[in-house]
Amino acid sequence: MFKFLLAALLIGLTAASGVGAPKPPHVLVVSDVLSDTPEALRPQPGKPIHYVIIGNLENDLGTPIAGEPRANAAMVEREVVKVLASQGFLLTQTGGPMPQLGLLITWGSAVLDTTEMPYTPPPQPSFGGVPDPTALPPPPPPDTVLLAYNSREIATLIGADKTRGVLDPNVISAINDAATTARVYIFIGAFDIETMLKKKEKKMLWRTRMSIPSTHDSLPDSLNVMLTSAAPYFAREVAAPVFIGEADRRKASVEVGTPYVVPEPAKPAKK
Repeated sequence: MFKFLLAALLIGLTAASGVGAPKPPHVLVVSDVLSDTPEALRPQPGKPIHYVIIGNLENDLGTPIAGEPRANAAMVEREVVKVLASQGFLLTQTGGPMPQLGLLITWGSAVLDTTEMPYTPPPQPSFGGVPDPTALPPPPPPDTVLLAYNSREIATLIGADKTRGVLDPNVISAINDAATTARVYIFIGAFDIETMLKKKEKKMLWRTRMSIPSTHDSLPDSLNVMLTSAAPYFAREVAAPVFIGEADRRKASVEVGTPYVVPEPAKPAKK
């Protein structure tokens, strides 16, 4: 009896302390403003910005991991619409206001595709075809080198091009790890609807990318935490990639005033 009570007490203490509970992932957020966005296209208190979704599709960067849980367009759209509303961006309903933005949403896995290739040593420095006697002997060459096929796409996703001014070695190390770690991601890009309709041009105003390692977390289970982490950065320029943890999410505040509630779609009348 005593052993049973002790075991129950230990289980209760473990649950109360949160030990063993899965921790929400750190979300890597990269956000860019690509052109001058008029103030009229930025949400203000009491003045939401309406949008229409012009695309919502899965787009894997690299070869996805077999057996990885997959999201679907409906669940992604539901979470995106809900979190965007918290920042003053509202999905245009039938018969509602004319949309000002067109949003493109893509999502999926992001895996660096690599292959090993035989190593070809570079030519040694020489004078007139004669090897330079003062040149240091080269290090022993490797047998193979690793060639990455989609390094540019992965680098763009994690914001590697925005780390030139970053001096924190921990951030640099985290970005380097992100480049080689299998991830899942969500991308939201905002286009000026007026430019699309009148000039037939696709003018992207801003884009926000959010990703997490897929080692312990899946996209379907992490949609809300990823979008909530990125929400304060929608339509804003971020100088360097940002890693958002649970403490950051708790203290994040909405800067555009009172959050907006997404209206529920009308249910069809029963016959």
